[in-house]
Amino acid sequence: MGKEQDVLRYYFRCFRDDGLSSKLGEGVNLSYQEMERGIVSEEFLRRLLKSGKLEEGEIEYHVCPVVLMHEKDKFQTVAPLYIPACIKDGRFFPIPHRPPYISREYLSPSSEDKVAVGSVEKMDRYVMKHPYMAQDHWEEAWHYAEEMFRAVTGSTMRTFAIKGYARSETGRVIPLPEKPQGSAIESAYQELLSQDRLPVLLKEYLSLEDREKVPLLSAEAGADKHLGQMNGVFPLSDGQRESLHHLFSIENGEILAVNGPPGTGKTTLIQNVVASLWVEAALQEKEPPIIVAASTNNQAVTNILESFAKEGMLSESHSSEWMEKIKKLRGRWLPDVKSYGIYFPSSDKAKKLQEKGHDYQIVRFNGENFMEGLEERRKFHELKNKFIERYQQFAKRSAHSIKEIRAHLHEELKKTHQAILDGMELARKLEDGRKQLHAEFEGSLETLQKREQEWKEQLEEKDRLLDQTEALKQSWRAFRRKEPLIWKILSLFTSVEEKREGRNREFIAQWREKAPFVFSSFSTSSIEQSIVHYHDEVRKDWEETSACLQKAKALLHTLNEGKKEFNRWLVAFGRTGTDDLPDLGSVLRELDRTLRYEAFLLATHYWEARWLEEVEGLPRLEQIREKRPTPKERRIELYHRYAKLAPCFVSTLHMLPQIMSVWQKDPLAYEKNKGKTEYLFEVIDLLIIDEAGQVAPQIAAPSFALARKALVVGDTLQIEPVVSLPSAVDVGNLLGFKVMKDLSQLEEMEAKGITAAKGNVMKIAQRRSKYQKNELAGGMFLAEHRRCVPEIIGFCNSLAYDNNLIAARPNEHKYDFLPHMGYADIEGQAEADGTSKFNVMEAEAIASWLKRNKEKILDRSNRKAGSKRELGEIVGIVTPFRYQSTLIKAFLSECGIEGITVGTLHALQGAERDIILFSAVDTSAKGNAFYDRKPNMLNVAVSRAKDSFIVFANWKKFGRVNHLPSGKLRSFIPEENKVYEQKDEKPVEQLLRQMANRNSHRSEKWNKGEHKIIQQIIHIHENRGQVIINKDQSKVEVVQNQSGS
Repeated sequence: MGKEQDVLRYYFRCFRDDGLSSKLGEGVNLSYQEMERGIVSEEFLRRLLKSGKLEEGEIEYHVCPVVLMHEKDKFQTVAPLYIPACIKDGRFFPIPHRPPYISREYLSPSSEDKVAVGSVEKMDRYVMKHPYMAQDHWEEAWHYAEEMFRAVTGSTMRTFAIKGYARSETGRVIPLPEKPQGSAIESAYQELLSQDRLPVLLKEYLSLEDREKVPLLSAEAGADKHLGQMNGVFPLSDGQRESLHHLFSIENGEILAVNGPPGTGKTTLIQNVVASLWVEAALQEKEPPIIVAASTNNQAVTNILESFAKEGMLSESHSSEWMEKIKKLRGRWLPDVKSYGIYFPSSDKAKKLQEKGHDYQIVRFNGENFMEGLEERRKFHELKNKFIERYQQFAKRSAHSIKEIRAHLHEELKKTHQAILDGMELARKLEDGRKQLHAEFEGSLETLQKREQEWKEQLEEKDRLLDQTEALKQSWRAFRRKEPLIWKILSLFTSVEEKREGRNREFIAQWREKAPFVFSSFSTSSIEQSIVHYHDEVRKDWEETSACLQKAKALLHTLNEGKKEFNRWLVAFGRTGTDDLPDLGSVLRELDRTLRYEAFLLATHYWEARWLEEVEGLPRLEQIREKRPTPKERRIELYHRYAKLAPCFVSTLHMLPQIMSVWQKDPLAYEKNKGKTEYLFEVIDLLIIDEAGQVAPQIAAPSFALARKALVVGDTLQIEPVVSLPSAVDVGNLLGFKVMKDLSQLEEMEAKGITAAKGNVMKIAQRRSKYQKNELAGGMFLAEHRRCVPEIIGFCNSLAYDNNLIAARPNEHKYDFLPHMGYADIEGQAEADGTSKFNVMEAEAIASWLKRNKEKILDRSNRKAGSKRELGEIVGIVTPFRYQSTLIKAFLSECGIEGITVGTLHALQGAERDIILFSAVDTSAKGNAFYDRKPNMLNVAVSRAKDSFIVFANWKKFGRVNHLPSGKLRSFIPEENKVYEQKDEKPVEQLLRQMANRNSHRSEKWNKGEHKIIQQIIHIHENRGQVIINKDQSKVEVVQNQSGS
């Protein structure tokens, strides 16, 4: 089936290899010497056989020669190195293209609580320089593993040691499970690989080709298909509108990428994609589309869900009939339905939500099911009665049946649709007029009016001149008719011509003062020619001026009438008229806030009526069916019914293959559990992947098989995918599955975005999208940024987006005591334990600064009437290191400050705060800080701040390399914007002593991971001569070290 099949197999293998060490289990022990020789004893083979893990031949084993155990906790082990192998005739053999690797969890940077034995950078460097060539000899694989391990860790496999850990005398041999481990994604991969034909959209996704780009559509193209708007408050931005219009133009099997930098309205775009498609299906009286919005992280999923639970309303400037109509249409007429989204969570997520309470409309087929609850008969009759009551309030008439209501709502929807089309016609007329105004009158109405007056005056003058020329022409002809007839007969004689010219002199003398030109000759032919020529010129000039005047009048009429119609429209919608000349954009924006919003509300209640009809008719339907539907057909029917109430299904990509599958029992089998899982391939009408820059390609591939077309939204310059796949394994898989021929193609594959270790779905969508808005990347681009003040987003714009963003928020100063971009100069130093870093002075400075400024911040934030925001809703704290975030939380708690989100970038991904404090921790004047490796980290951190971004760092060292991200950030922060300064550790000591005296930090205050981090920090501080921290199983106690040892 071609290259796409190779890529699919590669993704399947990479999906299974991701986080291999966590999937391998315990394995069977084997001595280091036996591992090195590659010859295993009969005793070992018996143990493998006894454990049920011995399978000769192609089964893959992972040989782990280095195992260390924590001296105080034997369950804490470090097993970083693995060598893939197979066993034949009691010997280990290497597996081609399956190179040795160090598990990703033991390489820095890492968010896991694991000991770091080396860095990803060192691992990648070694793999790139040393292709894995082992084929038949175990010695080759062992030597490669030894050299790689030495290059990454600085130690040999035999001598490797970690303080606090004891070396095990044996390593492990662990079989790699060949059967799916219950993962829905894994099962979907197996089903796809067994098929003869790949779904069209999946083939598009798997293609390695760069799609040829086509020209962008015009501004108004696709606007007729924009039929619904989910709220009446904010119209679409230009970038959102352009993206929406281009989405409507893609065909089945195509992908549209929309690059959405932070704060540019990605979620709003998704809302209105769903709204338009829902309205379109209602107009056509088809089944509603099945639309799924998915991502890998739960924050993105919940952001979508929360947005679908909100319904905005156009603020009215004065009452109107239309406003009263909208008030009656707003809200659901089925009172229990609160959102336009249905959430399909995992069982674990559903359990957690149930424990803490939630407002989501959850569907789990073996658990909580919001939709089934609505269809329960008693509840159904209650909903039906409420629906009829709300309809009668709206229509001001009684209704005899749901069918009657549905028909009336559909008629209303068609009228609204026609009004939208009329509005679009007005928009096109105005746009054509504006184009003509720009092309011919410098885009100025005043210039048009001035030119009209000039042409009017010119035409009056040309009228006079034309009359005069006409009189001259008639006089000349009359003069000629009086000429003696004999002259015409004898006109060839010279004497006759001389007499004729003499007579002509008399005519010219009569017209000398009145003629508009000078006669150059007295000959009859010359005079005739001059008069006719001049008359024709004057006539032509008159016609041209008249045409210009008529065109100007027509344009003025179009623009003035369009303006009047637009203002009548505004007043009808409860808005204030405008003196400005409307254009295409202004009409489209008002359509968003009025008629498109109305269409969405009407469609909502139309679909509610359709749902009521369907549920009420289900018993009868089952009786009259001629053919019993298959489980797959039933599930599709069910999802269409669900989509009548909630047009967007929301799920993680890990769950999506499961919710789009059914169990198909084998009709010939007697056993109940005999059958197979059948997937709903190509059933989703539109797959929307949000935060696609964070999605690894192998996670999303099966989901593309489930859909017909895809909208991929995200930003490759924010958080990257979290992948535990070692680069060595990824490269081996690329070669093993023939995705690339040799290492020389690796850079090309990474640039295409397809690699499992370094690629992401957004990069693939950029490459496969047929449109390209700008030079940054393929796909459309959302440019209008409304979250941050211009000074803040200006940094991100310069750092990451080549100044393509448009700052659309006013430069207001909400917190008058803070700069928009500022810094705190903290002369602390970074400390490390090998896995993470922390800076005690910075952590204390943040806690102290917040304690001092808490009341000011709350005062400025809550000045608006009715505002009662808590500090945690206003302030967020970001740091690159998990140890630092834990330390900051502890210090904040000691200062009596709770509820603030403190964490690495993932803690605030997709979120925003008025004020963001950034703890740099590691400030190196050489510019090798973690946050300087790529623009992503500082881009995300800074763009979380709406009003103020404050860097806590050693300002003498921070950002001293101009071309690096921190250097650019420093250039955006004036030196005078210092908000705080701390040069000694006395405040730190005081806070630690206070913690000790009050004995406030007991181990149960932290979760297990945080407790472990605090313990690691304790070990480091014990040897610094600053503090001694006593600890037992129940508490952590901090006391001053008096000895100074």
